[in-house]
Amino acid sequence: MFELDFMSTAYLSAAYERPSQAPKGSAAQIPRSGNGSTSKMKLKELTEYIFDTYSTEPDHPFKMDDVTSVFRHAGSRKWFALTMNIPCRTLGIHREGNVDILNIKCDPLVIGSLRGRPGFCPAYHMNKDKWITILLDGSADREDIVFLLAMSYDLTSSNIKRKKTDTQEER
Repeated sequence: MFELDFMSTAYLSAAYERPSQAPKGSAAQIPRSGNGSTSKMKLKELTEYIFDTYSTEPDHPFKMDDVTSVFRHAGSRKWFALTMNIPCRTLGIHREGNVDILNIKCDPLVIGSLRGRPGFCPAYHMNKDKWITILLDGSADREDIVFLLAMSYDLTSSNIKRKKTDTQEER
C-alpha cells in the first residue's frame, strides 16, 4: 500500500466534514488496514467492484471496440475510469502481448509518488498531470486501486455549488 504525503492526506480529509457525508466507496470512507496484507485486482473483479460500489455499468463509446470501457457518473456522464487492453510495449513494458489497464483521475500531488511504483505508469492517452494508468496484471495492490478509484470518483463529481458561486462572484 502506498503512503500519502501530508498534503494529499489533508486534501482527502478536507473533502468531507464527516466521513458519513462521503458517497459509498469514496476515499473518505475507505478503511486503511495497514496490516501489510495485499490482494490483487483484475479487470473482471474491477468491473464488478465498480458496479457494486457506484452502480455504474461499463459504457463502450468507441464503435469498433467492445473491449475499451468507460465508467461515468450517472448524472453528469463525466468519466471517472477508463479500462483498455493495450500492447505492453506501448507502456515501455518489456514483454510480449497485451495488458489490461485502468486510467483514473488522481490528485497531482499523489501522482508523483505513484509513478515509480510497480503497476503504475504515466497516463496512457490522458493528461499525465491529472490522470494515471494502473496495470491490471496483478502488479498493483487491490487496496490501492480501490482507494484511487474513489479519489477519481470524487475528483470528477459535479461541483454545482462551486459553479454557482463562481458565477455569482463575477456579477
